[in-house]
Amino acid sequence: MAVPNYHICRPQTLQGAIVPISWDETHQAKSFGIFTEQGQDIVIEPQSMGKVRAYLHSLVKISGMVCEGPDGQEILHVEHVENAPITAFLRP
Repeated sequence: MAVPNYHICRPQTLQGAIVPISWDETHQAKSFGIFTEQGQDIVIEPQSMGKVRAYLHSLVKISGMVCEGPDGQEILHVEHVENAPITAFLRP
């Protein structure tokens, strides 16, 4: 797996919702992130967008490398994504 020019990477599995984070001039989502069940917003790297596009606005379980970008922002390189059951997000 090639993780471009990031540092401090760690493997991680997250649960959350795939959400758009920026739009083009025709109001189409052009970048995505995951809003995790812990309240984190993590940007999904552009090279992984094809893997998550079908899951937009869905609850997912996602695995990959979370890396610190040049500006200190966390960026997710996606290795695997799947739908997560809603019960995975319910607290007792």
